[in-house]
Amino acid sequence: MMDDDTSRANLILAIARLREAMVSLFAVIHPNLSRDLGHAVDEFDEKVKRLTDASRSVAGGMNQSPRPRQAPFRDAWGVLKSLADRALVAGHELRCLYDLGAALGELRLRLWDWGPGSVLDVQESEDFSRWVDAGGEDPQPDLRPLVQAALRLPRELVPEIPPLETLVGLAPHLGGAEQGHSLEQLLAKHPELCRRYEVGREVDHAIVSSVADMLDKAIQDGLTRVVATIAPPAVVLEGLTPRWDKDGNLWAGSLLIKHFEKQATSIRKLLDALENSGWQRPLPNPFAEGPYPEKLRETKRSLNKRQPMIRFEITGDNPAITWDWAVKR
Repeated sequence: MMDDDTSRANLILAIARLREAMVSLFAVIHPNLSRDLGHAVDEFDEKVKRLTDASRSVAGGMNQSPRPRQAPFRDAWGVLKSLADRALVAGHELRCLYDLGAALGELRLRLWDWGPGSVLDVQESEDFSRWVDAGGEDPQPDLRPLVQAALRLPRELVPEIPPLETLVGLAPHLGGAEQGHSLEQLLAKHPELCRRYEVGREVDHAIVSSVADMLDKAIQDGLTRVVATIAPPAVVLEGLTPRWDKDGNLWAGSLLIKHFEKQATSIRKLLDALENSGWQRPLPNPFAEGPYPEKLRETKRSLNKRQPMIRFEITGDNPAITWDWAVKR
């Protein structure tokens, strides 16, 4: 079972990977949708940064049936998932991989909502254990939606992820009372999914949570191996300097990041200054402002919202603008 710091670190890592995916798919996502996705990721990121013990609703004690405790970022997840659904339409070659990732995300949320979930303090854990020991139900999420998503993967891909292949084979017995026995079979064949599991032990919520975590890792490892054999190397942004041209186009190498119309006067003035300086970091404020650089701040916010690849920040006592790639590849 993960503690708060581990859960928060996993969420931060997931957000970083999502930003990388947005950059990789930048050329095939409509600019308006890319902008909305960027806003949704930023909102999700802010919610994770504010995640504290106080933000979690707690399940009932040992004399009270546990209640679902909604993850504090479930609403943001819903918005993000809705936008991602539109970004990769049905039939897109990557849609099946997105569906698998979304099914894993839903599974993690259901694990969070019920029972031990993703994070518990010591008192919650003890209360829940007493509840189960007294005969209370240990609600476990149905794994069938995950398996259904796996069945839509290319046939040659599933064998590259052995635990997922085994889980697919157990599909007829997942859900309901038989699911625990099926998971025992899965763990007998793949003990790496939960090192704490002992043969004969009942599969509880904490074990399902560990299985979900390790399945996620196995899927990522399998996909990485496959992609390495069929995909060209990713474009490396580390060390690359952006380019801004007189027609209002912002480039990363040969990839068009964003076109800014003439009406975006503040943005164009700032990008003109950066281009003329050779993308100096930091660049002194190009606007005629005093110690309170409101125009620079607003222009920085607008630039970050309207494109996902470059992050602009204000720095120094004498306000200046600096930049870096949102991801390095």
